[in-house]
Amino acid sequence: MIEIDEIISNAEYCADVYERMNKAMPPALQVSDYKRYAEDHRQLAEWLRDYKRLKEREPKTGYWEKTTDRYSYWYRCSYCGERIPKNFWGNNYFSPYCPECGAQMVEPQESEDV
Repeated sequence: MIEIDEIISNAEYCADVYERMNKAMPPALQVSDYKRYAEDHRQLAEWLRDYKRLKEREPKTGYWEKTTDRYSYWYRCSYCGERIPKNFWGNNYFSPYCPECGAQMVEPQESEDV
C-alpha cells in the first residue's frame, strides 16, 4: 500500500516537472495548462499534509457522567461538559458522540486501587 508521504512526494515532484516544462518553452508556446497542473498538484500535496496532521492528532474521547440538580438529572460529557437531559434521546439510548464537541463516548475507566 502506498503511504501518504509517498503520494505527497510524488505530487510535489509532478508539480516541479510541470513548472520546469512550462519554463523551458518559449513564451509564445507556454501552456497555461502546465501552470494549472502544477498548482493542482501543489494543492493536492497541501491537502494530504493537512489530512495526515488531522489523522495523527489524538482523538477526543469522553464518557457520559450522570449529574443532578434540585429537580432532575442530566448526563454531561466528560470532555467538554455539555449537559444533555436524560430524555433527550429517550429511555436509555446515548449517542456514541457528543453533539457539542464531537468526542467519541467510551465506557468510563474504573480506577484500580490496590
